[in-house]
Amino acid sequence: MRRRTLFTSLAALVVAAAGVVVGAGPAVAIPECDVPSPPPICGGTDHTKSPTITLDTPRRTPAGLVVSGQAVDPDATDPLQVVLTLPGTSGATVTARGGRYSATLPASSGELCASAINQGRGETKTFCRHVDEAVNPFGSLDVVTPGPGGLRVQGWTIDPDTAASIDIHIYVDGAYKTGTHASVSRPDVADVYPEYGAAHGYDITVPVNPGTRTVCTWGINVAAGNENRQLGCMTVEMGARPGTPGITVEAAPDDAEITVTVRNYDEQENVTDILVERSTPEEPGYWHRPNTFPSVPFAHVAGVLSDRTVVRGRTYCFRATARNPYGNSVGDTVCARVTNPSLPQPTELAATEVGQDALTLTWTDNATNELRYEITRPGAEPVVLPARAGTGAMSQRITDLRPDTEYCFEIQAVGDFTGHNPARFCVRTAAAPPPPQTGIKTLRIWNCEAGRRPGSIWMWDYTVGGWRRMADAPSSWAGGCGPAYSGPAATVNLPDSHIVNVVEVVRNAMCTVDDPTQAACRHWESGPVLGDSSGITVPVVIP
Repeated sequence: MRRRTLFTSLAALVVAAAGVVVGAGPAVAIPECDVPSPPPICGGTDHTKSPTITLDTPRRTPAGLVVSGQAVDPDATDPLQVVLTLPGTSGATVTARGGRYSATLPASSGELCASAINQGRGETKTFCRHVDEAVNPFGSLDVVTPGPGGLRVQGWTIDPDTAASIDIHIYVDGAYKTGTHASVSRPDVADVYPEYGAAHGYDITVPVNPGTRTVCTWGINVAAGNENRQLGCMTVEMGARPGTPGITVEAAPDDAEITVTVRNYDEQENVTDILVERSTPEEPGYWHRPNTFPSVPFAHVAGVLSDRTVVRGRTYCFRATARNPYGNSVGDTVCARVTNPSLPQPTELAATEVGQDALTLTWTDNATNELRYEITRPGAEPVVLPARAGTGAMSQRITDLRPDTEYCFEIQAVGDFTGHNPARFCVRTAAAPPPPQTGIKTLRIWNCEAGRRPGSIWMWDYTVGGWRRMADAPSSWAGGCGPAYSGPAATVNLPDSHIVNVVEVVRNAMCTVDDPTQAACRHWESGPVLGDSSGITVPVVIP
């Protein structure tokens, strides 16, 4: 950290209360004898009667340059006039009252002269001094401090032309980083420059990467002046902030105690210490009861905290913060609930009346002081049952299940501030029957027997296990056989929800068409006979 004192860096500009600017006045009537070579009537020049004049060091203010001094004429009969001149300004003529004069001129540089206009005997006297007045900003970069969040940059700046605060720009390693308004109260600056007030300080934290960093600040000019001015530069070392610590939190199931274990997970091992704090969900954002553990090597336990100030039935949260001069890293928030010992598990879990979409769970209740019973399963809202007196058999019907699906249930007694102690049980629901097979409702059959002999259509009904004669099948031969040549020999409507074989009792071939738009036939080289299992198997369903 580098520091510069205020008085080694303040510009040599003295500020005081603003005077009144007085413009150049009318010409002053000079007595006829008040000339370097008075006429004989005046009897010569009596230098003992000439005025005396002094010129104080000018004071810079926001209104301009305050010029003052003393002027006395021993034989003056009227108020003494003082003429002020300064290159770049129109000057001023003021009256010395009580031997003192004062005026405010626009800020400028050059030869500043004050002339006391003689009255009576004697001659006008002039006093001059060179002035070089600042019109650009001035100030200081006081200190640059590495810390959490980056480099803290502090200093002050004033533009001589205004009492208002001005801006500063901050450069890090030669590149513009950020800017701010220099309006922080600095009473020490106001003590030296009272006309400008205290609102000229800057105090800003600039995020930077670790390493050696050079910081420079610049005052930004306003009003008169022609350039921004550098307020100072400093080189500092910025280290890396620590890594995130680890924390585990465990609540003792049979006691009002929480154990907190903290580890250092900073591979660079640049942790100064690790702060552990406690909160509760009822106090979001309020962290208290701090404990601090020293740094330890990577992955080692920094400390173990046994917190016995906890209350049963409440949840407590803890967090760990690794710290060093360059920043802080806050770890995850970990919570635990302080409970009483868990109630006994239910036993003899079973399922009865297991169907496709429902079942009944049964178990034996072994708890005597529960508040309620809970049945939970993944993807479903819990089933809450009221407490019952004593122990014994319990059951609950579970509905809205899917067929042939395994369900796992957790059943537990819940008490006041008790832990979680469920019994688990899995069961599979009954499988659903196979879905009905879709098939053909109507068959169109052509008798394609070359000898044009009539036949008949028979059906083997698997549902009832028997043959059924469905229709006659006259010859369909008319120069060809099939949909392209003639209508079907028979149209058979098959029964609903039956699986059947259909055969045509003819010798050679037949044509079956499942869809009226089909033009092709299905053929047998030799037709089946009654009872032949090679007939057409046609699954059908109720529409």
